[in-house]
Amino acid sequence: MEQLRGKISGNVKAKKAGKAEIQISGAGDINAEGVTARTADINCRGACDIVLGRVIEVSIEKHSRHSSIRILERG
Repeated sequence: MEQLRGKISGNVKAKKAGKAEIQISGAGDINAEGVTARTADINCRGACDIVLGRVIEVSIEKHSRHSSIRILERG
């Protein structure tokens, strides 16, 4: 079972159906180490850290200077 854990102050939108869409406006962290997605679209505005387990094909990643995005495995 895939898990998405996080503590956010702000707005979060997350969808997963072969495609992971994560949009954060605010501050906080998301740990989605167990999530595998075919594609990912991640957008962080604020201070946040995101970890995503695996992206099979392609990812689009945008983040502010005080944020980080880590994808543990590609392909």
